[in-house]
Amino acid sequence: MANMFAAHPLEQFFEKLKTPAGKGVSVESIENRAIIQVFAAKGKTAAVERALKIKLSPGKSTISAGYTAIPVAPGQWMLISGKADTNGKFAAGIQAKLKKNGYISEQSDSRVVFRLSGPRVVQLMQKGCRLDLHPSSTGKGWCAQTQMAQMGVIIHQLDDKPTYDVLVYSGFARDFAEWLEHTGAQLGITFKR
Repeated sequence: MANMFAAHPLEQFFEKLKTPAGKGVSVESIENRAIIQVFAAKGKTAAVERALKIKLSPGKSTISAGYTAIPVAPGQWMLISGKADTNGKFAAGIQAKLKKNGYISEQSDSRVVFRLSGPRVVQLMQKGCRLDLHPSSTGKGWCAQTQMAQMGVIIHQLDDKPTYDVLVYSGFARDFAEWLEHTGAQLGITFKR
């Protein structure tokens, strides 16, 4: 299988970026993670949950052995590998576990993962996201599909600090990074790879 990660969509952006280091928000590009979408076959949602040791809990992710499962629709999850995978072994392993209960769609080259953290990260997120991000409404494992900066994204809260992974379509990654740069300038933003 071809290396899906030969050129990252943000490679030139991060190389040219000269944003002064800030202490409000840190942005990291999480690279070389396998991302697949899992679809349960008709009537097989429970079988997929058992096979992958995940749950279909709207708004709540499941962390299983080696991956995180984010529910995106009834009987559908986005799975993100816990470590680098550039050769398709993650996808092949998940498909083998599913047997005839479901199927997968490779998404590794179609999504970019931005990891946002820092003491002012919620302020930044609120500038582009219409969802309630107050700790009483979210928490570790919280996830949602929404629009952020007028782009379709998947948001996943990793911890209670909070730290967020924002999955953006690769075609919009540069636009999203530029929005982060401009919007985060007043909060103190740092980009790292």
